[in-house]
Amino acid sequence: MKRLILSVFSLLIVSISTVFAAIPDSEFAIGGITIGSSADYVQSIYGEPTHISDKVPNAEGGYSYSYAYGSSFYIFFDANTNVVTGIFSTANNGLITPAGLTVGMDADAIEQAYGEPWKNDRGYISYHEEGKWLVFTTHNGKITEIKLFDYVV
Repeated sequence: MKRLILSVFSLLIVSISTVFAAIPDSEFAIGGITIGSSADYVQSIYGEPTHISDKVPNAEGGYSYSYAYGSSFYIFFDANTNVVTGIFSTANNGLITPAGLTVGMDADAIEQAYGEPWKNDRGYISYHEEGKWLVFTTHNGKITEIKLFDYVV
């Protein structure tokens, strides 16, 4: 019986792992910025932000703040460490993922680049690895937002 349970459990693990693609850590970037990049590094690439938010409480009991570059590029930081915890691109502003995806492209390009994603009926297509999420919002067959964030349940 113990052997049967272990066999079924092993088969279940293999089945689950083949349903959704695992993407390499290097793909978790937008516009050359990754989770864990420093605020100084961000400014060395993009310069002074057009807006810096006030520090606000976050879900982990600490504080966060964000940089805005124009009206479509937002970078979120942990206020204690000043490292990136999230990156959002909400318009076709020239920012791309390492696989070359950008807002405005056909949504079909997502699976071509990254393989089978997690999907839902709200137009989100997502991939995750070790607490990092890469999420694409789609509408009418086009990518409308790309979000990258660090989230550990």
